[in-house]
Amino acid sequence: MKNLLFILFSFLIINSCGESTGDLENLNVPLVIGAGGGATGNTKIVKTINIGTNLFTYTVQNSKLIKYFDANNTVEYNVNYNAANKISSITGFYNTPTSTAGTTFNVNFVYNASGVLTNLAGTETTANVMYNIATTFTYNSGIITQTSTQKTAVSSLGNILVSLTTDFTYSGANLNKTATQKSETVNAISVGNTLTNVRFLNFDTKNNYLKGFPKEFQYFTTYIDAGQNYFSPNNYLRKEVDVNGGTPSVSDYTYTYDADDFPIQYIVGGSATSFIYQ
Repeated sequence: MKNLLFILFSFLIINSCGESTGDLENLNVPLVIGAGGGATGNTKIVKTINIGTNLFTYTVQNSKLIKYFDANNTVEYNVNYNAANKISSITGFYNTPTSTAGTTFNVNFVYNASGVLTNLAGTETTANVMYNIATTFTYNSGIITQTSTQKTAVSSLGNILVSLTTDFTYSGANLNKTATQKSETVNAISVGNTLTNVRFLNFDTKNNYLKGFPKEFQYFTTYIDAGQNYFSPNNYLRKEVDVNGGTPSVSDYTYTYDADDFPIQYIVGGSATSFIYQ
């Protein structure tokens, strides 16, 4: 699966980890824009993202995100809610379920007494091996700073443990770095260990096209990948990625915006990605 690439003044996803409902966070918030002028109305929620030959869709119903999927059938999240209108579980798949690398999952959301998401717990299945999933979220003054996932399974190879920990570093309100440590052991013997650093540089002053989704959904995305694109109010203009300290790959982004200072397109490496809003 291609991991999808989330301003001032409205519900930044990192503003608070206090109690919230599962409603989209900015449907009734007055539009706040940058240099674009005096548009009025409510902020926007993205509906579709067109990347190359694939179309990713966010389905909204009764002010709630209920599904995320793509036209090429590589990813699907089905979002369920509890009586308190908070996300209770998400089921689905990623990495094309018909392939040997495809993964299906079912994770439950665990909240503390204050309504703060603390854990994910559930199962996922890859290549006919079922893993137990345990994800823990760490906050500092209401800002998410780390997510840690442990996947355990028993297979024909023996006892498998996959650990995935991502640390988040911010510059002002924007996320400027993720450091993801992934390790895998079989019968306590290491079979893989990688450190992936992603740096986000030179942010614009416009609205992030992924803003406004419930913070619990945004944090859930870190279980599958670093989730970094949900974590800033603005859009980064450069991304640098290195693995195990190797030479970083560098990508520069050029955006086109609508009258409300939301991106309708970006171009990176000569390829265009376009956005339509709800």
